[in-house]
Amino acid sequence: MATMYLELHLDDNLNTLDDMSMGKLSILLEWNELDPVDAFEIQRNNRIYEYQGNRNQFIDYPNLADAIW
Repeated sequence: MATMYLELHLDDNLNTLDDMSMGKLSILLEWNELDPVDAFEIQRNNRIYEYQGNRNQFIDYPNLADAIW
């Protein structure tokens, strides 16, 4: 979401009064590290591409989150 909607942001200073804050960045990056892409997610990404013509780049390139943030 944060890469598609640039007005949204991820950081570690959550502000419940800010509707543009999406989540705690450090937790999401940790989750990304602890739950690597598996065969099911690759297959799901391929099927979605067949129907919608777009892909989840974070499935295709698992290190992308670390490169961006």
